[in-house]
Amino acid sequence: MNRPRVDSRFINADKATLPYSLTAREVADAIQSVYDYWYKVNEWHIDEGYGRFHEQFRANNAIGGFVSDRITRALVDPNDGLELNPSDDGYPDIHYTRGSRTWPDDFPDKAKDEAVPGVEVKASRDGTITAHHNVEGWVMGIHYNINARGRTPDDVPPISILSVRIASMNEDDWEEQPSGEDSNRTNTTTLPTEALHELRKNPVYQTRDGIPQSRDGDWNTLYKRIHALFDDEFRNDNPDLFPAADGSNLCSDCGRFFKNDRGVSSHQSRGECGES
Repeated sequence: MNRPRVDSRFINADKATLPYSLTAREVADAIQSVYDYWYKVNEWHIDEGYGRFHEQFRANNAIGGFVSDRITRALVDPNDGLELNPSDDGYPDIHYTRGSRTWPDDFPDKAKDEAVPGVEVKASRDGTITAHHNVEGWVMGIHYNINARGRTPDDVPPISILSVRIASMNEDDWEEQPSGEDSNRTNTTTLPTEALHELRKNPVYQTRDGIPQSRDGDWNTLYKRIHALFDDEFRNDNPDLFPAADGSNLCSDCGRFFKNDRGVSSHQSRGECGES
């Protein structure tokens, strides 16, 4: 199979906000470390007749746990101010030890008083974020895809990281998902659409396939505009994402939202101008 590679076009090096002096380049390097590991192990599994690597996992959430753990370790290893949580079931996954790292100006004041500040890392195939607790603080969401299902494995890489995003969450940002009386599943919490929106506005690494899709047309335009700020080719291919010199593609009432090809802004179709 093709060896997966991080594409520098998709690194949001200048605009992404990260805590603890983490950089987008470090996140990209962590993704590449996952790619290198997965590729080597996957090739060995195929050569030895065990099938593809992902087929060894009994559940998709096990793959997500593996990916998030590899990213976590790759971010911690080169940084003196970050440590891996010593407890497998503890959180956050990354502890900030206040070594040589610095607090970003926009980090919530409440988090500075926590005993163990850090970053919770979650990975999923559908881009959702699920936990067993309401994480208070920074959450990193990893959206990945296992490739070549039903296709010839030689023509694509075995795994793709579509996006890595990060945002600070409050306890009340989470939505409880009770397991039910007759279920063996434990209670979980998930980030609803409004909270996911905060993550989606801050991509650290994002491929074209990783650009999020929402039911809100204005949010979709915003996500594409954010992506175009660091993917020059995407911006050149989509000039209508930004205001025309004559303002012809802007809402005539509020001047903030973009019109579609029928000349209608999505918030106008709902009867009122939305909030930016």
